[in-house]
Amino acid sequence: MFNNCIKSSHATGVDLPSGQIRDKVTGLIWQTTSQATGNWSSALTNAVGQSGNGWRLPNIKELMSVVDTGCESPAWNSSVFGDTVGVYWTSSYDINNPNNTWAVDFSSGELISIAQATENVKSLLVKN
Repeated sequence: MFNNCIKSSHATGVDLPSGQIRDKVTGLIWQTTSQATGNWSSALTNAVGQSGNGWRLPNIKELMSVVDTGCESPAWNSSVFGDTVGVYWTSSYDINNPNNTWAVDFSSGELISIAQATENVKSLLVKN
Protein backbone atom coordinates (compact mmCIF):
# COMPACT_ATOMS: atom_id res chain seq x y z
CA MET A 1 0.00 0.00 0.00
CA PHE A 2 1.21 3.49 -0.82
CA ASN A 3 0.71 6.49 1.47
CA ASN A 4 0.92 10.25 0.91
CA CYS A 5 0.67 9.75 -2.81
CA ILE A 6 1.41 11.89 -5.84
CA LYS A 7 -1.56 14.27 -5.80
CA SER A 8 -0.97 15.31 -2.21
CA SER A 9 0.44 18.56 -3.59
CA HIS A 10 -3.02 19.39 -5.03
CA ALA A 11 -4.78 19.75 -1.71
CA THR A 12 -4.62 22.49 0.86
CA GLY A 13 -6.83 23.11 3.88
CA VAL A 14 -5.86 26.73 4.36
CA ASP A 15 -8.73 29.02 5.46
CA LEU A 16 -11.34 26.26 5.18
CA PRO A 17 -13.55 24.89 7.94
CA SER A 18 -12.64 21.51 9.40
CA GLY A 19 -13.65 18.60 7.18
CA GLN A 20 -13.07 20.48 3.92
CA ILE A 21 -10.12 20.63 1.55
CA ARG A 22 -9.48 22.76 -1.54
CA ASP A 23 -7.80 21.23 -4.56
CA LYS A 24 -5.25 23.80 -5.69
CA VAL A 25 -5.34 22.51 -9.28
CA THR A 26 -9.11 22.39 -9.88
CA GLY A 27 -10.20 24.94 -7.27
CA LEU A 28 -12.91 22.55 -6.07
CA ILE A 29 -13.69 22.20 -2.37
CA TRP A 30 -14.21 18.63 -1.17
CA GLN A 31 -15.69 17.21 1.99
CA THR A 32 -12.95 15.04 3.45
CA THR A 33 -15.38 12.57 5.01
CA SER A 34 -17.44 10.30 2.79
CA GLN A 35 -21.19 9.93 3.15
CA ALA A 36 -22.67 6.43 3.53
CA THR A 37 -25.65 7.05 1.26
CA GLY A 38 -26.70 3.72 -0.26
CA ASN A 39 -28.25 3.82 -3.72
CA TRP A 40 -27.99 6.66 -6.24
CA SER A 41 -31.37 8.14 -5.34
CA SER A 42 -30.33 8.31 -1.68
CA ALA A 43 -27.04 9.95 -2.67
CA LEU A 44 -28.87 12.61 -4.68
CA THR A 45 -31.31 13.24 -1.82
CA ASN A 46 -28.42 13.60 0.62
CA ALA A 47 -26.61 16.03 -1.68
CA VAL A 48 -29.79 18.09 -2.24
CA GLY A 49 -30.19 18.28 1.54
CA GLN A 50 -26.80 19.95 1.72
CA SER A 51 -27.13 22.00 -1.46
CA GLY A 52 -28.03 25.12 0.50
CA ASN A 53 -24.37 25.17 1.40
CA GLY A 54 -23.38 24.51 -2.23
CA TRP A 55 -22.57 20.79 -1.82
CA ARG A 56 -23.40 18.36 -4.64
CA LEU A 57 -22.37 15.03 -6.12
CA PRO A 58 -19.33 15.42 -8.38
CA ASN A 59 -19.48 14.62 -12.07
CA ILE A 60 -17.14 12.03 -13.63
CA LYS A 61 -14.35 14.49 -14.39
CA GLU A 62 -14.43 15.98 -10.91
CA LEU A 63 -14.38 12.67 -9.03
CA MET A 64 -11.70 11.23 -11.30
CA SER A 65 -9.56 14.29 -10.50
CA VAL A 66 -8.94 12.94 -6.97
CA VAL A 67 -7.87 9.50 -8.23
CA ASP A 68 -4.16 9.06 -7.73
CA THR A 69 -2.74 6.38 -10.01
CA GLY A 70 0.31 6.14 -7.76
CA CYS A 71 -1.89 4.81 -4.95
CA GLU A 72 -4.05 1.77 -4.43
CA SER A 73 -6.53 0.71 -1.79
CA PRO A 74 -7.33 3.61 -1.59
CA ALA A 75 -6.47 5.14 -4.95
CA TRP A 76 -6.39 8.65 -3.48
CA ASN A 77 -4.31 10.57 -1.00
CA SER A 78 -5.19 8.88 2.30
CA SER A 79 -3.70 11.76 4.30
CA VAL A 80 -6.50 13.95 2.87
CA PHE A 81 -9.46 11.59 2.42
CA GLY A 82 -8.61 8.80 4.85
CA ASP A 83 -8.24 5.10 4.22
CA THR A 84 -11.88 4.39 3.36
CA VAL A 85 -11.99 2.36 0.17
CA GLY A 86 -15.13 1.64 -1.74
CA VAL A 87 -17.26 2.69 -4.66
CA TYR A 88 -18.35 6.35 -4.87
CA TRP A 89 -21.22 7.82 -6.89
CA THR A 90 -20.91 10.54 -9.52
CA SER A 91 -23.79 12.67 -10.77
CA SER A 92 -23.18 11.41 -14.31
CA TYR A 93 -25.57 9.01 -16.06
CA ASP A 94 -24.28 6.22 -18.27
CA ILE A 95 -25.87 7.25 -21.59
CA ASN A 96 -25.44 3.70 -22.94
CA ASN A 97 -27.44 2.21 -20.05
CA PRO A 98 -30.22 4.45 -18.67
CA ASN A 99 -30.47 2.43 -15.42
CA ASN A 100 -26.78 2.94 -14.63
CA THR A 101 -24.69 5.77 -13.29
CA TRP A 102 -20.93 6.22 -13.35
CA ALA A 103 -19.02 5.61 -10.14
CA VAL A 104 -15.38 5.36 -9.12
CA ASP A 105 -13.99 2.34 -7.30
CA PHE A 106 -11.34 3.86 -5.04
CA SER A 107 -9.78 0.50 -4.22
CA SER A 108 -8.39 0.57 -7.78
CA GLY A 109 -9.18 4.06 -9.12
CA GLU A 110 -11.33 2.60 -11.93
CA LEU A 111 -14.38 4.28 -13.42
CA ILE A 112 -17.30 1.82 -13.43
CA SER A 113 -20.91 1.82 -14.58
CA ILE A 114 -23.26 0.48 -11.92
CA ALA A 115 -27.01 0.11 -11.50
CA GLN A 116 -28.60 3.10 -9.78
CA ALA A 117 -30.34 0.70 -7.37
CA THR A 118 -27.01 -0.65 -6.08
CA GLU A 119 -26.77 -0.24 -2.30
CA ASN A 120 -23.77 0.46 -0.07
CA VAL A 121 -22.21 2.97 -2.45
CA LYS A 122 -20.65 6.04 -0.86
CA SER A 123 -20.65 9.72 -1.77
CA LEU A 124 -17.99 12.38 -1.57
CA LEU A 125 -19.54 15.83 -1.91
CA VAL A 126 -17.95 18.77 -3.71
CA LYS A 127 -18.61 22.45 -4.31
CA ASN A 128 -17.11 25.20 -6.45
